Amino acid sequence: MSLAKQGHPMGKIVPILLILYFAMWVFVFCIGFIYKRRLKLLYPDIGANLHPGLMNKSISSDFKSTRFLIRGGYRSLDNYQFMRFSDRYRALVITWYIVFGVSIVSLVIFFIMNGKQ
Repeated sequence: MSLAKQGHPMGKIVPILLILYFAMWVFVFCIGFIYKRRLKLLYPDIGANLHPGLMNKSISSDFKSTRFLIRGGYRSLDNYQFMRFSDRYRALVITWYIVFGVSIVSLVIFFIMNGKQ
């Protein structure tokens, strides 16, 4: 029997959370696309190094670009507007990671607690 049929409050909240989670993912994805595009337009050498393109894409290049963003490597660049945009994108990505981690932990706890009943 599903949680919604049992009248469990989590059964009503989960679909809403999934929709919000998907909407947040789409927003982060779009802002990330704009960030990568601006980086490649303003600083082609850094952009090519961090985002080599679809055919040369690898996990290490993804980690390299995430590390560049999280560690604030963009702060050494001379464009103030790009730096402000990158600061906001960085905050959004960190928030995304936190929301993702909390949702995974809460789902695990929920399923553990639901399994004991």
